[in-house]
This record gives sequence, structure tokens and C-alpha cells, in this order.
Amino acid sequence: MRCRWEILLPGDDGARLRAAGEEALREIERVEARLSAFEPASAVSGLNARAADGWVRVDGEIFHLLSLCRELSDATEGAFDVTVGPLLECWGFRGERDDVPSEEEIAAARAATGMALVEMDSGACAVRFGRPGVALDLGAIGKGYALDRAGEILRDLGIAFRSEEHTSELQSQN
Repeated sequence: MRCRWEILLPGDDGARLRAAGEEALREIERVEARLSAFEPASAVSGLNARAADGWVRVDGEIFHLLSLCRELSDATEGAFDVTVGPLLECWGFRGERDDVPSEEEIAAARAATGMALVEMDSGACAVRFGRPGVALDLGAIGKGYALDRAGEILRDLGIAFRSEEHTSELQSQN
């Protein structure tokens, strides 16, 4: 996901807070190692490499996230699209590129995008792509998911990082 993570925890028990923060950061690193399209050994990279050739079994965590991605894509009429990988590559966001892609390159990248090209079998917990060239990039949802997981760990460890009173105040301002 290629971003910097930092956790600041207020309180007086420095050793306890440091240990909790480090555990939360380890969880973020675990999620990143699984979801990052930039990590060759990640679950997402493996899916990108094999799913155009046939069904690929994935674990429940990945399947759940992809299901959520499909829901978000449907709800936004395709504006949220984790199949954006071909376009990121086309425009040079996944490597070096100093020029503007041709219309043909852009058209080819667009032809390999869209959640309609991601088939999911919930019974088998498996995914396949409808054509070669499809590439997932879960960075948009992965960052939020990593933060959610870190927050769960902190809550499980008894670290309150947002009081109910503060949450109510934030909600009333919206």
C-alpha cells in the first residue's frame, strides 16, 4: 500500500502503550503484506498472477474484502474500482513512465477494468478474472481495513483511542 503509518496513543503508561502500538503496527504490516499489489508474495499479487487462468481459492479475509469491494463498486456505479491496476500501470503509477500513454494503451487498460471482470464463487471461496490483464489494487480499501484491524487490536488491549463522548460530538457536527 506504500504509505507511512504512525500511531500516537495518549496516556501515562508508556511501556503498555508502546507494546500496544507495536502490536497494532504489526497487524497493519500483516495486512499490507497480504493486500499490497507491490509485494510479489502478497495474496493479491498471487491472485493477479493466476486468476485469469482459472479459479483461485482465497481465504475468508480476502474474499470478504473483495465482496465489500463489489458492493462499493455497485453502490458507486463503478466509481470505486479495485480493478484499476491496468490503468495505474498504463499511466506509470506502478513504475517509471515519462510519457503519456497512447489512446490504444488507455483503451487496452480500460478493457481490463471493472468488477464485472471479477467472478466470485462464495461456496468455494474462489475468484477468477474474466479476461487476461485484469489486476486488482486494494490500496484504497486496504488502508482503511488495516486501520480497522489496528483499532480492533487496540480496543482488545483496552486502549481507548476515542471516547464515546467525543464520538457523539463528532457525529452531531456532521
